[in-house]
Amino acid sequence: MKRFVAICLAVLLPLLSMTSCQQQKTLTKYQYQFFDTFDTLIQIVGYTETEEQFNTYAQQAHQRFIELNNLFDKFDDHGLTNGLAAINQQAGVAPVKADPQVLKLLNFALEWQAKTDGAVDITMGPVISVWQSYIARYKDDYDNATLPTDQELQDALVHCGQDKLVIDQQAGTVYLTEKGASLDVGAVAKGYATEIVANELQAAGWSSFSLSSGGNVRTCGAPQNGKTRAWSVGIQDPRSGAVLAQDSSLLDVVYANDMSVVTSGDYQRFYMVGDRRVHHIIDPATLMPADHYRSVTVVVRDSGEADVLSTALFILDYDTGSALAEQLGVGVMWVYADGTVKTNDILKPMLRDIGGADNSL
Repeated sequence: MKRFVAICLAVLLPLLSMTSCQQQKTLTKYQYQFFDTFDTLIQIVGYTETEEQFNTYAQQAHQRFIELNNLFDKFDDHGLTNGLAAINQQAGVAPVKADPQVLKLLNFALEWQAKTDGAVDITMGPVISVWQSYIARYKDDYDNATLPTDQELQDALVHCGQDKLVIDQQAGTVYLTEKGASLDVGAVAKGYATEIVANELQAAGWSSFSLSSGGNVRTCGAPQNGKTRAWSVGIQDPRSGAVLAQDSSLLDVVYANDMSVVTSGDYQRFYMVGDRRVHHIIDPATLMPADHYRSVTVVVRDSGEADVLSTALFILDYDTGSALAEQLGVGVMWVYADGTVKTNDILKPMLRDIGGADNSL
C-alpha cells in the first residue's frame, strides 16, 4: 500500500509540456488514461507520427500494468498462484513458487530496505493493515475516529520482521514462516512497475513519452514538439488539499527528461482524530504515522528507487535523510507543516522557480 491517489488527490501532476528541441522532428501529442490498476489513475502522454502508433504503445503499457498489478497485489491473487497475494495467503503453510518479477521486486525492496536502515520495511504488512483498516473506517466519520491501541499494534508487530521471510533464490520460492505474517510492497510496487513499463516501451522503439502513475511521474526522452527542452512536472503544495493542482497550487515545477519525480505526502490517505491528521505512511520504528513533513519529493532516474526513497525520506529526520540523499545523488524537496520548503543542491537546478531553470529553446 502506498499513497492511494485518485484523480483529485494527485501528489504530482504533469503539466504535460507539448514541446521538444528544435533539432528533433516535431511529432503529434496523444494521451491515454486508465484507472483499473494500482488503485490509481495511470496517464500516458506521448509523441508519435500517427495515432495508430501511439495506440499500439499505449495498449502495450496498459496490458503490462494490468499484469504487474495482478502479480504485486497483496490482497487479491487474481487467480494466480505465483503472486504476492498467494505468498501472503500461504503464510505459515508452505513456500510459494513465485513469478520471477515478484522475486525481483522483493529483492529490490530488501536491497533498499538495507540502504535506508529499515525506514521502509516490506515485512510490516500486519502493522500497515491495522492502520489501513482505521483509515478506511474513519475517513468519512471523523466525529467517532480513534487511533489503534498500542496493544493492537504490538500484537501485529509480533508477525513482522525479516526473520519471518525466507527467499530461496535457487528454487525461486518465497515463504512467510508463520500465520499472520504478510508482505506489503506499497512503498515500491507502483514505481517499480512504472519503471518496467517505461523500459519496455523504450525497448519497443518509443522515444518521447511520460507515464504518470498517480503521484509517480516517469519521463522518457524529450517532448517532441519543438518548443521546450524538457517535460514539466508540477510539485503540488500539500496545503492546497484535495484539489486538481493548477499552477496556483504548485510549489514549483521540475524540468526533467529521462527522470522520475515522486512525492510522498500526508494528504492522500488520512483521517482526522480531533485536530490530528492521521495518515498512511507508517514509521517502522514507532509504528505511528511519520510526522516530520507534509510531503517529500524525490527526483532520480529510476522510478522504483524514487518511489521507495520518497517514503524513506518522508520517515527519516532531515539530517539523516539529507545525508542519505547526498550519498545517493538524489534530488529532494522537503515541505514542513509550517510551509517551510527545503531543497538540496541536486534538485535546485531543475526547478523553475527556486532554481530559475529555463525550459525554453
